[in-house]
Amino acid sequence: MEHLFLAFLGFMVGTAVGLTGVGGGAVMTPLLIIFTDLKLASVIAVDLLFASITKASAAVNHAKHHNIDWQVLKQLWLGSIPAVVVVLALVMAFNLFALDFLLPFIGVVLIISGALMGVSHESQSYARNLEQRFPNQFHKIQNPLTTFGGALIGTLVALTSIGAGAIGAIMLRALHPLTMRPKILVGTDTTHAIPIALLAGLGYLSFGYVDWQVLLSLLVGSIPGSLLGSYLTERLKPHWVKVMLGLAIMISGIKLTFF
Repeated sequence: MEHLFLAFLGFMVGTAVGLTGVGGGAVMTPLLIIFTDLKLASVIAVDLLFASITKASAAVNHAKHHNIDWQVLKQLWLGSIPAVVVVLALVMAFNLFALDFLLPFIGVVLIISGALMGVSHESQSYARNLEQRFPNQFHKIQNPLTTFGGALIGTLVALTSIGAGAIGAIMLRALHPLTMRPKILVGTDTTHAIPIALLAGLGYLSFGYVDWQVLLSLLVGSIPGSLLGSYLTERLKPHWVKVMLGLAIMISGIKLTFF
């Protein structure tokens, strides 16, 4: 029964990932903390590999429909991939999972992620006005800020498994407001997470933190769910799904931080 429940969770989160680009970490991490007895390091390890495989299956469909901005991805990866390597080295050197601050920190990241998802539409409108009024100044800082944002996301993902979808989406909307149409946003955000989640997940795998039974049960549901979600992206507007996910993520963050 436990494996069926995990497969169901995987399907629901995988569908959200394929449809919105959000859910690999921001939704699955609190679910694993709440519904399993895994240690925090194992939760993050499982979630990283889960997210990389689930998002890879969704990204194939997004690539087929030309929903990925590869130039933006290169700028993100310039910051995010080195950041993951640095964080993994720090985790290994200082045993960060033994520190008491990490669980409340994950809760705070969830609260911020959920709140940002609720205002992502407005942030894109504001940034679009700025880019149209001051194009030269905006374009001058666009790529450096994208790389810096990638480094921030890589740091959060490697330390908490959260950030690539929820925080990445609002950052892309704010820094590339004219090009990030909904389908391009989801495809680009989803694809960005794949190498950084995989790299971090392999790092945790080498530390011995991965629970293979839990991971495989989640993937049984998440892979078909992600394919369904990416298919629905072509037919549905994911904005209201993101708003509801944002609310659920905030509630999960409050629970982890204060209760």
